[in-house]
Amino acid sequence: MGARFADLRVGTKIIATVAVVAVIMLVIGGLAWSRMGSLDDRIQGIKSTNIARLNNLVAVRGGLADAYRGLFVYKASQPAAQPAAEEEAKAGQAAVDEAWAAYIATPDPSAAWKNNVQTFSENWTPYKALVNVLILGDPAPSDGSVPTDPQAQSAAWLAAEQKMNDALDTLTALERSQAGAASADAHEEADAAKTLIAALIVAGLIIAL
Repeated sequence: MGARFADLRVGTKIIATVAVVAVIMLVIGGLAWSRMGSLDDRIQGIKSTNIARLNNLVAVRGGLADAYRGLFVYKASQPAAQPAAEEEAKAGQAAVDEAWAAYIATPDPSAAWKNNVQTFSENWTPYKALVNVLILGDPAPSDGSVPTDPQAQSAAWLAAEQKMNDALDTLTALERSQAGAASADAHEEADAAKTLIAALIVAGLIIAL
């Protein structure tokens, strides 16, 4: 085979070499395109799931902070200033509802995610009703979700608040962990792609020479 190639005319050799290099470049280009597409899919996946959900969790915490501030100001204010504080508290609660709905709209299949989402959801609605009854003077829901005994009210308040905070902490840690793992996988894939492309380039140069 080598002897046959050596017997070819110079022009034919050049054309053959260029053709081989062109084929190798096409292979490298196709591989690079495929790997870049895969990496882009991974990055977009992280952005549309973990990062988006983390942003929603930040919004949930922000809404809770606004609601807490409104409740505090309401309790500490004179009657004339209380309507504005009540509006702020309920706007914060509405922000929590909106951000939480956005968060759970992109579910994660893990059991930890599902369990903590359920925990927050089951405690947020009765907690919101309880604080609105006790602080803002809203009428108690007819479903009996707000206890009438003061000690039971206090216990329900503290328990729900603790469960919600724990759930948010766990979900935040889970989203960060998943995003970190996905980023590490993408980095490893990029390194493997660079190694393979470099090997193909070297092989192409050897063949061309």
